[in-house]
Amino acid sequence: MTTTTNPPGVTLDPDPDLDGDGLTASQEEEIGTDPDDPDTDDDGCGDGDEVARGTDPTNPDTDGDGYNDCEELNELVSDPLDPTDPGIDTDDDGLPDELEEEIGTDPEDDDTDDDKFGDNQEFDRGTDPLDPDDPGDDCDNDNFADTEELAFGTDECDPDTDDDGLLDGFEIDAGLDPLDPDSDNDGISDGDELAAGTNPNTNDSDGDGLTDGEEQTLGTDPDDADTDNDGISDSEEVNQLGTDPLDPNDPGSGFTRSALFTPQQPQPDTDDGGGGFPWWILLALPAVAI
Repeated sequence: MTTTTNPPGVTLDPDPDLDGDGLTASQEEEIGTDPDDPDTDDDGCGDGDEVARGTDPTNPDTDGDGYNDCEELNELVSDPLDPTDPGIDTDDDGLPDELEEEIGTDPEDDDTDDDKFGDNQEFDRGTDPLDPDDPGDDCDNDNFADTEELAFGTDECDPDTDDDGLLDGFEIDAGLDPLDPDSDNDGISDGDELAAGTNPNTNDSDGDGLTDGEEQTLGTDPDDADTDNDGISDSEEVNQLGTDPLDPNDPGSGFTRSALFTPQQPQPDTDDGGGGFPWWILLALPAVAI
């Protein structure tokens, strides 16, 4: 039987650091790292350094932001534990300068190709931030890229998701909701409002106090606060006076404008205490004469 003995004066460490990463074999076993590989996740940072820093030595991208831990530390100067920290971002467009240099955009211009879509927005939607004419993949040709439609919740292969007669992309540009056929909830679809000339972003286009839908029902002009041009708004006629907002000569029940200009018949003076000539007697004289 052969017995192995240590050389004189040499004591073997019962828990050695086999790969020189600052972690003992037992520590690596507990953490789940490879005791024979100083950088288990191959992110450029040693296992021991990651443990000390708080990052995960078995995951190259601890915060899941798309940049590996060592890249964040050494190149982006961002926090590898904070997925919202983009690192140095000179133009504040959400893309770190290091990434902009990689993809060719200008780290000092948030819209490199001047197409009104920021570099970060184009990067996320899959369009080319260097090409102002690139809309990206658009299955339904509604000027709303597929990636954006998926993020927004519209149907990337249906150009008019809410069936209001307007393209999803147009609705986005106009500030309308491509998921709601009646964005302002006035009872008229966005497409019908545009066709009629009313504003689909406000439920009372003429500001008269009646919604466009109410005016459509009444037959008044939702783009004219005083449809019959009588000097009284449609809402006032409907809600206060009870008059016809389509008839300039309708002043309401029990009242006529012509009465203002018609002489009124005199009435008997019933005040027994009053003085003066009883002029009302004159009214009876013709009858007496007959």
